[in-house]
Amino acid sequence: MSWYRKYRPQKVNELKIKPAREAFQRILDTGNFSHAYLLSGPKGTGKTSGARILAKVLNCELNRKAIEKHQPFVEPCNVCSSCISITNGSSMTVVEMDAASNRGIDDIREIRDRIGLSPSDGVVCVYIIDEVHMLTTEAFNALLKILEEPPAHVVFVLATTDPQKVPATVLSRCTHISYRRATNGEVVETLETVAAAENMAVEKEVLAQFAIASDGSFRDAIKFFEQVASGKTTLTLADIEFTVFNNSDESVQLLATALQERSLEKTQKLFSKFELQSVDFSLLHKRLLTSLMPKSLELVRALNIPLDPLLPIPWLPFYLGCVEWCMQSPQVPVRSAQMVKEIPIVQPTSKLETSKPVTGPVPGYSEITAKWPELLRKVHSRNTSVEALLRSTKLVGIDGNTLQLEAFYAFHKEQLEAERNRRIFEGILAEIFSCKLIYSLSLSQKAKLAQLNPNSNVSGKVEDEGMVTAAEEAFL
Repeated sequence: MSWYRKYRPQKVNELKIKPAREAFQRILDTGNFSHAYLLSGPKGTGKTSGARILAKVLNCELNRKAIEKHQPFVEPCNVCSSCISITNGSSMTVVEMDAASNRGIDDIREIRDRIGLSPSDGVVCVYIIDEVHMLTTEAFNALLKILEEPPAHVVFVLATTDPQKVPATVLSRCTHISYRRATNGEVVETLETVAAAENMAVEKEVLAQFAIASDGSFRDAIKFFEQVASGKTTLTLADIEFTVFNNSDESVQLLATALQERSLEKTQKLFSKFELQSVDFSLLHKRLLTSLMPKSLELVRALNIPLDPLLPIPWLPFYLGCVEWCMQSPQVPVRSAQMVKEIPIVQPTSKLETSKPVTGPVPGYSEITAKWPELLRKVHSRNTSVEALLRSTKLVGIDGNTLQLEAFYAFHKEQLEAERNRRIFEGILAEIFSCKLIYSLSLSQKAKLAQLNPNSNVSGKVEDEGMVTAAEEAFL
C-alpha cells in the first residue's frame, strides 16, 4: 500500500487543514449534518479523506443511537465492521465516483436509480463525487434534481478543485467546506509523522524541501518522500538532489545567476540543457523563486508566472518570462511593455528570407500539420525564442495562403506579430512549401476572457502588485 493511502487521516482531529477540520468538528459537536456538502480546495489537501471520515462518523456503531436521537457524535472508532469496510473501500454504504472519467448524464442516472435503496450495512449512504466540476451540463441538471429532494438516508459529498465551474443552483443546495493549500509547516509535520511510523531518521531540511516541492499538497509530498526513501533508514539532502527534484541547487543557482546578469544566451542554453535532462520545470520554478525571494523581489515579480498544464509545453510561460527579463535593461521596470534589447536574430541563411516570396501551389491544412514538427525544428535552428512562441499557438485553419493561428496568451500573440519574428517564420514557410505563405493570429477563448478580467493572469504577464505578497506566503 502506498504511504499516502497508508497514512491518510482516519479521524476528524487528524485533518491538517484547520478550516476544514473545524467544519467537521461542528458536525461532531452538534450531531447535525446536511444532505449535501461541497468540499473545495487544491489537490492533495484531504478532501476525499474528509468525505470518507464523514461517512464513517455517520455509520460508526458508536454513533447509531446519536443519529436516532439527534445527539452529538463522537469520532469514528475505526474498529467496528462499518468503519473497517469504509476504510478499506469495501463498504456498500459508500459509493465513490470520479467525475473526470464518469461525467455524463447516464452516470448520474445510475446514482438516481440506486439512492432509493436503503443501506445494507450502515445507516447513511454516502455518495462521493470527486472533481464534480467535470460533469456535463446535462449531468449537472440531473444531479440538481436529486439534490432537491434526496432520500433521508442519503448524503452527497461533492469534491472539486474548481468550485467556480459548479453551477450556482448546485452550490445553493450544498453546505460548503473550504480547504486551503497546506502550509510548508503543516506538510513537514505530516511528513514527520510518516517518518516516525516508518522508523526513519530524516533531516528536517529534507522534509522542508519535500514541502516546497509539493506546492501545498500532502499527497504529493508523501509521494516524493516515499519515492526517495524506499529501502532507506536515513535520508539526507544529498539523497534527494538528483532523484525527485532532478535538479540540484547548482542548477537553480546557475539559472539565478544568468537571470541576474540578464544574459539571454546563458538562460537559453540552460533551458535547453534542462529540457534534455528532463528537469521538473515546475519544481525548478518554485526553487528558483525561493532562492531569489530574499534578494531580488523585482525578479520574483517578473517570474511569478504560473505554469500552464493546458499548453503543449506547460513551462513555456516561465521560459518566456525569463526571456523578457533578459531583454530588458536594469533601468526599465519589469512590468513595462518597452523592450530596449531584442533577442539576437540569426541572420538569414536562405535567399528566400530576403528575396520576394516564391509563388506556387498552396498546401492544405493536412500537409501543413504533417510538416509542422519540421517547421518547428527549422525555426529552432534560427531562433529558439520564436520556436517557443510558436509552440504556444495552435494551427486552427488555412484561408487561401494565410495560416490561421490561435494564441493562448495575448503577450505571445503580440510577440509573434512583431515584424522581426514574422520575417523568420514566413521565410521558413517559403523554404518548406515553395510558395508565399503568411499567418494571422487570434486569441483563444481563454485569453479573450482574460482580457475582460482585470484580475486574470492568463495574458502571460505579471501586472498585479500583490503578486510578491502571494509569493512570500507561498515560499516563506
